[in-house]
Amino acid sequence: MFRAAIVLSQQYNITFQEQFLTYEEIITDDDIMVTLEQTCQKVSASNIVGFIDPAYSSETRYLVSFAYRLGILSVSYSATSPELSTIDNGAFYRVVPSDENTVLGVIILFEQYKWKSCIILYQNDEYGYNGMKFLTQKFSTMNIKTLEKIKFDIKQQNFQIDFKNTLLDSSSRIVIVWTNEKSTITILEKALEDKLIGPYFVWILTTTVALDYFNQRQKKELIGILTVEPVKGDFVDVPINTTLLNEAY
Repeated sequence: MFRAAIVLSQQYNITFQEQFLTYEEIITDDDIMVTLEQTCQKVSASNIVGFIDPAYSSETRYLVSFAYRLGILSVSYSATSPELSTIDNGAFYRVVPSDENTVLGVIILFEQYKWKSCIILYQNDEYGYNGMKFLTQKFSTMNIKTLEKIKFDIKQQNFQIDFKNTLLDSSSRIVIVWTNEKSTITILEKALEDKLIGPYFVWILTTTVALDYFNQRQKKELIGILTVEPVKGDFVDVPINTTLLNEAY
């Protein structure tokens, strides 16, 4: 998206200080110190007028503060932490909705179907902990019981408890999965293997997973799965500038 914006700026002869806009790339490896080090090098060597932040909220939080002190705008394309919504320095913007919107979507489902309890599966990082925290807080205000909170280790790609028996022994059959794409696929594969997906459980995913990851037999067994996700504006009759999109691509 941002590369397309650079292309458009050049096609429309948009300049900054009489120079065309270009871009520099940094591979962060999810390490904030590497991110800051390489960012300092780029800022020292080039006339940087804006940051497109890393994918993760944990890195974005620090880079936003750094950008603000330099007088540089910062834009995030995937950092969804609700805590970033409190940043009000006029130098930070994001083009994706906060996780609060995802929680709202889940809440609407529970209200619609009058569900009263759930099991939350979450990954053991900031994204997972924040999602689990906001969900349980909202559920608490609505008298919805969170019967199990099960942590998924994203490095080991496994649970630290007996996943199958914990779900089977619970009185709730609504399972919310707050994990990234890779972890969600692993969890679904384990659930399929343990026959936990089907008519007796409803699974609510917060990450979109392509069916291409599963074989034909598994696809037939993926029953009772819902996904809460953001959609493009034109899907819900919000106008978009198709002229610019066509010229960019």
